[in-house]
This record gives sequence, structure tokens and C-alpha cells, in this order.
Amino acid sequence: VVIFYEAFFMSIYWSVTTLTTVGYGDVTPSNIGEVIVAIIVMLIGIMSFAVLIGSMQEVFKNASDTARNVSVLREKLEAVDTWLQKRSIPKSIQSQVRRFYHEAWLQREQDYMESEIFEELPHQLRAVVAQHQTCEMLGN
Repeated sequence: VVIFYEAFFMSIYWSVTTLTTVGYGDVTPSNIGEVIVAIIVMLIGIMSFAVLIGSMQEVFKNASDTARNVSVLREKLEAVDTWLQKRSIPKSIQSQVRRFYHEAWLQREQDYMESEIFEELPHQLRAVVAQHQTCEMLGN
């Protein structure tokens, strides 16, 4: 019984040493039980390491995607601002247009072209912008 406990704890020691990649090499499995435990622990260690590396990669990828999306959103909002200013849209309508694009971006996260800005607006907001532009052209 004492020999079993000694062998068991030596195999646990060896397994933990291997799992933590210290790997002193001073303890090796001496019977089939220790070999089985060592194999299981090594496989668990390999899988744990793979999960850790995969998780870290996902964190870095998400951070990169977020930075790219923020940059694209900033460019889009700058294009919208330029479009609104060129057309002398009042500040109150400009804020509605900006709010629309910000909310739409959060939902879709897609790139927009400047020529599509007016067509993408909701009908009510598009009508308000069109009415303003018409009044501006007529001098009212």
C-alpha cells in the first residue's frame, strides 16, 4: 500500500512537472498506471495550452477588429459631416442624420459610400432633408 501511494504521488509530481512544462526529467513513469496517468495529464496539458493560445488569439483579433471598425466609422461620420455641410443642412437635422448613421453602424458595421448617404436615410428623415434642400434652392 505504501508503495502504491509513493508511486501515485511520484506520478502526480511528474505529471504536474510536465503539465507546467518544467520537465525536470528526474522522474519517469515506472509502471503502466503511471504511464496512463502521465499520458492523460499530457493530453490535458496540450489541450489546455491550445485553448489558452486560441483564447489569446481571439482577444487580439477582437481588439484589432474593434480598432478597424472605429476607424471606418470615424471616416464614415466625417463623410456624412462633409455631405451635410456642403448642403447647408441645419444643425438639428444634422444631429438626426448623425444619430441615424451611428445607430445603423452599430447594427450593421458595413462600409458606406458618400453617394449612398441620402438614399440610406429613412424616408421621414430623407423627406426633411429634401424639403430643406428644396427650400434652400428656392430661397425660402
